[in-house]
Amino acid sequence: MLDRITKAELNTLEIIKLALGSSDGDNGNIDAKLHELSGDWNEIKSELAVQTIIGLPVDVVLKLDIADKEKEEYFYYVARKVKKVYNILNAQKELCEVLKDIPFVIIKGGAASMYYPKPEYRQMGDIDVIVAPEFWDRAVSLLNEHGYKQGDDNGRHVHFKTKYGFEIELHRFFVSERNNVNHVIFNQMIQDAVARRENGQVCGYNFPVLPKLENGLVLLGHIRQHLDAGLGLRQILDWMMYVKANLDDDYWNTEFAKTAEAVHLKTLAQTVTLLCKEYLGLDGVAWCDGADRELVDELLEYILRKGNFGRKQVEGANATVTVMHYFRNPVSAFKYLHAGGMIHWEAAKKHKFLRPFAWIYQIGHLLRKGLARKKGINTFVGEMKQSKNEVDFLRRLGIMD
Repeated sequence: MLDRITKAELNTLEIIKLALGSSDGDNGNIDAKLHELSGDWNEIKSELAVQTIIGLPVDVVLKLDIADKEKEEYFYYVARKVKKVYNILNAQKELCEVLKDIPFVIIKGGAASMYYPKPEYRQMGDIDVIVAPEFWDRAVSLLNEHGYKQGDDNGRHVHFKTKYGFEIELHRFFVSERNNVNHVIFNQMIQDAVARRENGQVCGYNFPVLPKLENGLVLLGHIRQHLDAGLGLRQILDWMMYVKANLDDDYWNTEFAKTAEAVHLKTLAQTVTLLCKEYLGLDGVAWCDGADRELVDELLEYILRKGNFGRKQVEGANATVTVMHYFRNPVSAFKYLHAGGMIHWEAAKKHKFLRPFAWIYQIGHLLRKGLARKKGINTFVGEMKQSKNEVDFLRRLGIMD
């Protein structure tokens, strides 16, 4: 069924399978795969970069039959990414010291990379923190007192920057509450777990993380958050590494499955995990085998079409698709419009009396963007059809009402 996946994309899956998947297989077969991958290295390298996973197969690249210059360029690029990881870990260490007297946890980046065999090759972009709700104001004050530069507040989290320019997202809660009550339940579950935080470690750096169950739910929730705009293989691999480290059949059947079902993530968990088994070399688990294989293939094509944060999409080309995802019901449409208006309307940021009308401003903003694109009605109709198909796909994953 994978008729829309390119050879470079399939080879990217193969190189990740060799790097992070099962080690089973005869040497002759592995040698043949390495030979094929060597011939398509430039295309694979581009795909790895788009998916934000370029450093993960470093040990495999050492074995490829490619020019020394190409290897040198690759290793230089990866070394720069590794340096950034250590810089972020240092910034995270300083942040943990600032917040040491209040309950908080690190989520996503650091809390995902600790499951990788070589965490320094898992790229990081920012630092995500959740604090206990009753300590929120204190956390904001502490960051300001210690010279962190406060930025935008989108309701879910506030942006800060370190003195070296690294982004921090200080979360009030993890999941946007725009859809339904299960998001409120999910947020409460995560906030309650902050009090039961555990110690995580990456490359010798210690930091507080959520307990095993809740950390896994956050990694699944991270996948769900990015499905609308652009999900990459990085989030999928974060989940695969978590499964390899924690989620065997016994733990799934006795604890994880019922909790995932309570927050509407069970189908997503089974689908993503079977994808990892079929295409990324995950082994040792059977609890996902009943997942819909057609849905697995659709998910893989969807991921590879979009790229991490939608990097493979032409700017503005799928704006209609993304916007229409939010118009599946009146409540989500209004909240989407209001949130967008608060971002784009500077006057509403300054004057409270204008904020109830932010949704009206956002309608005008979207209309202006649409007119500026100068696309024909056939393009618009095609994007509407694509949006309908994608919303149906997300519903079958069990993550959209």
